[in-house]
Amino acid sequence: MSDYIAVIALAAFIGTIVVWNVLFKRNIGEAMFAGFIVSALFAGTDFPSALWIGLMDGLMNEVTYAALAFVVVGELLVRVGIVQRIVDVLSSMIGRFRGGSLYAATFGSALFGAVAHNGAATAA
Repeated sequence: MSDYIAVIALAAFIGTIVVWNVLFKRNIGEAMFAGFIVSALFAGTDFPSALWIGLMDGLMNEVTYAALAFVVVGELLVRVGIVQRIVDVLSSMIGRFRGGSLYAATFGSALFGAVAHNGAATAA
């Protein structure tokens, strides 16, 4: 029975994200937080405990840290101008060829992904 409830909670989580993001036109971060709260409601009377433990376990997860660190460093690289310099260099090297902008963007993404050493951070 608990497996059945877990599948329903997962469906409610995904459904909440879709409704919050698509129908209410809110950002994905809010949608995921709303989905987190909805899925924690399936714990019944253990809702506060499930919410707290889920939040703490999620924040201590290596993938969460890697994704947050990748986003912070990415924002830093954009603000300092390093990303624009890399794009300029790659565009000057291969931008004049047909599809050069696409190749420059793909190669630049591969460079940043190679530095990350983490699949989740690269995807973020």
